[in-house]
Amino acid sequence: MLSRCCYLLLTLLLSQTVFAANPPAQRVIALAPHLTEQVYALGAGDKLVAAVEYSDYPEAAKALPRLGNAQYINLEAILAFEPDLVLIWPQGVQLNLAEQLASFGIATYLSEAKDLYALPDNLRALSQALGVSAQGDELAGELEQRFAALKRQATSRKSISVFYQLSDQPLMSISASSWINEGLKLCALENILSDAKAAYPLVDVETVVAADPQLILLAGPDAGWNQWPQMRAVQDGALLELEVDRLHRLTPRTLDGIEQLCEMTDAYR
Repeated sequence: MLSRCCYLLLTLLLSQTVFAANPPAQRVIALAPHLTEQVYALGAGDKLVAAVEYSDYPEAAKALPRLGNAQYINLEAILAFEPDLVLIWPQGVQLNLAEQLASFGIATYLSEAKDLYALPDNLRALSQALGVSAQGDELAGELEQRFAALKRQATSRKSISVFYQLSDQPLMSISASSWINEGLKLCALENILSDAKAAYPLVDVETVVAADPQLILLAGPDAGWNQWPQMRAVQDGALLELEVDRLHRLTPRTLDGIEQLCEMTDAYR
């Protein structure tokens, strides 16, 4: 079974609309935790009839029947729920699922966003598919205002160099190609691996030690950084644990996570 940590790593490739149902859907299945959360954020949680593993926010989502995970999706179970809209994360086992469901006359919405700032428009599009456009416009407008406020605040913050530890085994981070990096920039945090070619590069400890970041942000277990007391982050006790459900799922709570990150890191400026 795929671990929670690995599932969160996989769900870093999120959210762009391809097709929406018309008329508004009434029986909806969400095949990624971020999509489940977005539906609830739009006030349409009562339309959901099933979801996948790790769809655990808000509390009501935990009661939804499970149809699989990032490694396996039960197509027969999807059909048994007779949905009129299925929200798909088109990666891995879900890559060709939209085509399969179309052959049964089931509408789909595809979500594969790679841009943090696309979130408001993604929510507007999803709200149209769900028949709650007014709620989508209102929520998207609120998020756009919060993005603007974060950008203004970032200009007044002193920059800090950071290493974002995405996982410890293997040691993995993020680059400028990852939408998470945009969140760091909103907090005036300079990623030491922003120039890496891969969106989620593997890195060796020696590279991090040589870069000597002022902060180490832990999205998973500590990789044993106290073994390197010469690092500024270790000397200053600047190893901060992150709430990854907020930062790794592209939902309205992502803004909460970024705002919290900015506040946490202000103490080290």
